[in-house]
Amino acid sequence: MAGKSKEWPHIYPKVNKLGDISWWVDLRAVNAKPKRPTFPTKAAAEARAQAARTEREREGKEAANFP
Repeated sequence: MAGKSKEWPHIYPKVNKLGDISWWVDLRAVNAKPKRPTFPTKAAAEARAQAARTEREREGKEAANFP
């Protein structure tokens, strides 16, 4: 596997029996159901990972502003 990024979520390559590579984004959180969507390209996986980071950041800011 490629070097792990310290940034959440991690992106991993997965090789199937035919040798094709797909990419999965590890969206798991503590005590949560596993969420690992797969994508045909690394660029698509990186786009989903960035969307998850943005969503997590937005939710954190909203929680901090809760009255």
